[in-house]
Amino acid sequence: METRANYVVVGTFVLVIIAAAFASIFWLAGQQLAQRSPTYYDIYFSGSVVGLDKGAKVRLNGIPIGEVSEIRLDPDNPEQVRVTVAVDPSSPIKQDSVAALETESFLTGVAYVEISGGSRDAPTLEKQEGERYARIPSKPSTLQTTFQSAPELLKKLGVVADRMAEVLNDQNRAEIAKTLKNADDLTAVLNTDAQKLSGLIDDTDAAAKQLKSTLVTADTAIGDARQTLHNIDDLKGEVSTALRQFDVTAHDLDQMLQENRPGIRDFTQGGLTDLRRLISDARVLVQGLTRVAAQLERDPSQFIWGDRREGYRPR
Repeated sequence: METRANYVVVGTFVLVIIAAAFASIFWLAGQQLAQRSPTYYDIYFSGSVVGLDKGAKVRLNGIPIGEVSEIRLDPDNPEQVRVTVAVDPSSPIKQDSVAALETESFLTGVAYVEISGGSRDAPTLEKQEGERYARIPSKPSTLQTTFQSAPELLKKLGVVADRMAEVLNDQNRAEIAKTLKNADDLTAVLNTDAQKLSGLIDDTDAAAKQLKSTLVTADTAIGDARQTLHNIDDLKGEVSTALRQFDVTAHDLDQMLQENRPGIRDFTQGGLTDLRRLISDARVLVQGLTRVAAQLERDPSQFIWGDRREGYRPR
């Protein structure tokens, strides 16, 4: 009996362990499924959503975060299309995020949903009362804007075509043909005078070389002129120094005249008269010396010994 009771306890313990293990596995699987379950948002587009299909990509600032799960007309407003998207729950969809319909390529026409915006401080977008899912605001896509502006663009193209037609009328076409004919004639003349043009190019090259040589000479002359100006500056310095020395000399002379003014006054009053007399006597002396010199030159013996000739004595 005791052995059978032990088997029952061991079996019960094993069953409890197995049940706990299955419960842990189911709980972990549920957590993972809950973490992987996407978050759904509704986007309402005005107009056509051509090129957008179920399973199309959903991007947040260019990064894939999910896909389109449903495309339906809005039951309350048939002019709008309700697009339901399933995105990664970790994607930061903010209240200021905006969705737009863009195309992968104009050639393929495949469209996708682009969600942009979403500032860091903005709160997370939440579902409002009465909404099935949280609603992301939308804006016209680049493709829609292009389609909307297409009529105006076609109108402008029509105006341009009309103006081109006016420009290319019969008269203008004749003038264009005449211009082309003149260009053809000019080309022929240029082809004929190619040798002359070659000579002209050679002359131009020689003139360019001569001009280069002239520029070198001019540069040398400019250097000499700069040296001359430098020498002139040095001369100005020397002249300035000489003028300063002359000014000092004039100052000293003026001071000397101021100190000797009484003597100069006496000299001009009495000394000049004596000087005149001295000059007069000197003139007389010079005249006498001149006569003596003339006599000495004429007859030196007579000047020294006197006149020794005797006169006639009658007998």
